[in-house]
Amino acid sequence: MVARGQASLIDALGALLVAIALLSAAFLARADFEVELDEVAERESLRREFYRLSASGNMTQLLDLCANQGSLDIGGIRLSSKEPDQGPYVPLLSSREGGITLFYITRKG
Repeated sequence: MVARGQASLIDALGALLVAIALLSAAFLARADFEVELDEVAERESLRREFYRLSASGNMTQLLDLCANQGSLDIGGIRLSSKEPDQGPYVPLLSSREGGITLFYITRKG
């Protein structure tokens, strides 16, 4: 049994759930949803590869070299001090004695 004054609250919650379901369905039905998922997966792959390389050592020297040259290819990735025009990339903030530098991690090639 619904108490007096509670039916409108239940109706409002039901309407909210329907609206959320419709918006979610519309978002999932978008044509570029799969492309966005692919870009997220690629960015995570780039991040994972960078962390693997940074764990192998001497990343500070490589970041300094990249800052001096503008870009640097390491393994299957490219570190660059300029934002790429296209393709997925991962921004990387590097904080050292000289200040903060922003690098971009992309796929090489």
